[in-house]
Amino acid sequence: MRKTIFYFSWILSLFLFPFQSIAATYDLSSLVGSSKALQILGVSGDALGWQIANAGDVNKDGFDDIIIGAPGTSYTYGKVYVIYGKADFSFSNIHLSSLDPTTGFKIRGAVVGDGFGSSVAGAGDVNGDGFADLVIGAPKKLLNQGGVYVIYGKANLANIELPWLSSSLSLSVGFLITGDSY
Repeated sequence: MRKTIFYFSWILSLFLFPFQSIAATYDLSSLVGSSKALQILGVSGDALGWQIANAGDVNKDGFDDIIIGAPGTSYTYGKVYVIYGKADFSFSNIHLSSLDPTTGFKIRGAVVGDGFGSSVAGAGDVNGDGFADLVIGAPKKLLNQGGVYVIYGKANLANIELPWLSSSLSLSVGFLITGDSY
């Protein structure tokens, strides 16, 4: 497994550095289009890179994947992006607006402004199927009771749009844990 160090440039782009190529300092403008870092370009208003974590091997291809939170604003849906790991990144830019199933997938939150994607992490293999699963926070869900989604990993995942009604979340996709109302 190849170690990676993350750096994000607030809102619109994220740079990934292979661990062995880190120098003491980098001028980020010199990295764009170089062979020293992979740049992931976000969508305006996403707040890309709010949280970044190792997701484990979500698609079970033998390489760890990256999960990136983009909680958006109080007027937009939060999103989470999963970028699949591979043996050798080509160091060409990844544009999240045109993510395809060979590169990764997007999960769109259920409610505008609930903070979906504010926290993200790999969850290990929650359901025991051999695929790494994801855990995603939505701290403002249900009038600030908060919610945590567990999304199951599997091969050939497509983009996911979470349903507005939590009870409509298919158990084949995952489940939601909500905070306690008092």
